[in-house]
Amino acid sequence: TEQARDAPIPAPVRHVCLVTSVGSAAYHDMTQSLRERWPGLRVTVVDTAVQGGTAPAELVRALRRADALGADAIVCGRGGGSAADLAAFDVEAVARAVAACATPVVSAVGHESDWSVCDRVAAYRAKTPTAAIEFVVPRRACELDADLRERRAVVVRAVAAAVARAAA
Repeated sequence: TEQARDAPIPAPVRHVCLVTSVGSAAYHDMTQSLRERWPGLRVTVVDTAVQGGTAPAELVRALRRADALGADAIVCGRGGGSAADLAAFDVEAVARAVAACATPVVSAVGHESDWSVCDRVAAYRAKTPTAAIEFVVPRRACELDADLRERRAVVVRAVAAAVARAAA
C-alpha cells in the first residue's frame, strides 16, 4: 500500500466505510476479509455503480455520503477489468470527490498493475480491494489482544525490576 498524502488512519479502526458495488466480487472479497480480520467491526457499505455511464456521478454522491458518516477510513474500490471498465475512476469529478474527503480514502481500483487517477489523489492506494482491507485492518482483534497481554507483561516485569532496584 502506498501513501499519497498525509491522512493517518487511526489504529485500531472502529468504523470502515466501503464504497463499492454491492454484489460484486470486490464487495464479497472485502466483506469476507473484514469478517475474518475483525469480526464485529462496524462496517458501512455505500452501494454505487463502479462502471458504466452513471458510475462517475454515483461515485461522487457515494463518496460524499461516505465522508459524512464519520468512519475512520473509506475504502473505495472494485475489481480489475478493462480500461473501459475502470474508466469511472479516471473521471475528474470522481478524483476531486476522493481528494475532497476529510476521511482518509484508500483507493482499491483493479489489480496490482492497474492505476487510476483516483489512486493518485487518494490518501492511500492499495493493489487490490483485499489488500486495502488488509492495510486498514491489519490484524485480528485476538492478535491485538495477545500483543497487548505480551506488552503488559513486559511493563509489569520492568516495573518490578525498578521497584526491586529501588528497594535494594
